[in-house]
Amino acid sequence: MNPDLNDIVFSKGKFKFNVRAAGLLEHNQNYLISETTDPQADFVFIGGRVKFGESSQDTIQR
Repeated sequence: MNPDLNDIVFSKGKFKFNVRAAGLLEHNQNYLISETTDPQADFVFIGGRVKFGESSQDTIQR
């Protein structure tokens, strides 16, 4: 996914750092996670890139 102009992303040479927020929702010992197509992981937490001026909670809800 390509960053949008409001995403907080830093680049230095060949390295890139994305500011991200993630959440783990639990209800009665059940957890909400998401499957991924990333070959290095089976599951990921919900969330995403943080936009300038956005709270972590707003990022996760978006």
